Amino acid sequence: MFSKLKYISNGIHFRVLMLVVGLAVTLVAAQFITDTIIETQKVRDQRLVEARSMTNVVARSLEKQFDYFELSDIEEILTSVRTNDHVKQISAVDRDFTFFLDGDPITPTLLPIGDNAEQVAAIETAKPSHSISDDSITVAEPLLRGGRSIGAVMIRFENPKFSEIMRPILQSNFFSLVSILSLGIILAGI
Repeated sequence: MFSKLKYISNGIHFRVLMLVVGLAVTLVAAQFITDTIIETQKVRDQRLVEARSMTNVVARSLEKQFDYFELSDIEEILTSVRTNDHVKQISAVDRDFTFFLDGDPITPTLLPIGDNAEQVAAIETAKPSHSISDDSITVAEPLLRGGRSIGAVMIRFENPKFSEIMRPILQSNFFSLVSILSLGIILAGI
């Protein structure tokens, strides 16, 4: 039995088998890297579109509440948005940063916070602002009355983690690798 194993490991069958295995691993690795890069960009683009549209809807609904300064109604809207799985943070401020609402009833409403660059930019320019970092997508939308900014709403979304995207791709590529390796072993054994 060992002589046959030694014959196979020294013979052409073994070399062909190793070539097939090496080629299969290289192809699957290239496919995995390409799929992961494409899927990561696609998911980030989808999250950005979702973040922009959600922030726009919240801003348009908050504009009506800002006319009457009903903080409890604004807080309810923000609280409902916080329940989204991808939302990490939400806040609304007025133009002068005299109040801060974040959808959390524990946080005091008269807490002047103006350190969010996207909210400041949205208020100053009266145009939406966004930034993307490794762990989050932040979108700020101005609250407008008569073309003038009266405040801003900011929503920070979770950016997809590499492991979230990698797992399904790895599973599909694993089955491709097993199929290719099985076929290579069968062909090398002939």
